[in-house]
Amino acid sequence: FTLPIMDEVQRPEEKLNEPNEIADEVEDSHLQAAAVSFVEQVEIALTAAKQERKLLMVLCDKAGALNVAIWNHANVVEAIKRNAICLLIRENTLSFTQFTTLYPVTSLPTVYCIDPNNGQVLHCLSLIASQPITAAIDAVVDAIATSLTKLHQNQQQQRQQQQDLIAINELNGDEEKQGTHELLSIREVDAHSEDSMLSVSSEKLSLATPKLKSSISKLQQIREKAKAQKQLNSKSPNVSKNLEASSSASSQTISSKTESNTSTAAMLAKVHTNDNNSTTNSV
Repeated sequence: FTLPIMDEVQRPEEKLNEPNEIADEVEDSHLQAAAVSFVEQVEIALTAAKQERKLLMVLCDKAGALNVAIWNHANVVEAIKRNAICLLIRENTLSFTQFTTLYPVTSLPTVYCIDPNNGQVLHCLSLIASQPITAAIDAVVDAIATSLTKLHQNQQQQRQQQQDLIAINELNGDEEKQGTHELLSIREVDAHSEDSMLSVSSEKLSLATPKLKSSISKLQQIREKAKAQKQLNSKSPNVSKNLEASSSASSQTISSKTESNTSTAAMLAKVHTNDNNSTTNSV
């Protein structure tokens, strides 16, 4: 059983398996037919209650026991037929174990009125042994009426919440559309600005192209001059060496010529002296 546990549950006061005169009046439900149409499958009962927007009334009772004096009464039959889907859960079954894990049952029979949409307990009723049949019938009818009022309140709140949620979604949708429109407008402005900037840049580039070509030409000329100067500098050491060698050779030649001239002058001076001496002697 998949209904959730609720915090506030009206717990039956009697302990389980204590003597219950109402429950013991009839021991065989197969022999004693009740006018109420019970459903014994949890999923079927829960689905029907949701679809028909009715209470889910759960009757927990002993195996083979059903008090037809209550469930065959016209008031109970009419109240259930108009306002509830009645689920019958027998003791010592899997459904009983699962249900009592979520909803406490301390005596049999016990009646729960539940909101099928959220599992909220709207009313809990224990048909105790000391209770007269008429009182038990009235208690069942009153439990259905009270639970039905709470169910309608819950349904109204759920509808209001759904309407609020739809309104919020619509508002968010309008805001999102407005935001999308503004974003598209901003993108269009940005695109136009970008196109304008590209156009201006192209014009500036076209105007700057002749100057750019001139600058490139001058740069190439400077590079060629620098390359030629570099080549010249690489040849300068050899030229210097050649000049030094040539200068040294010239110096040696001049020195040897000077020595030769000096020697010739000395010889001429000697011859001239000898000639003078010869003349003197002749006289």
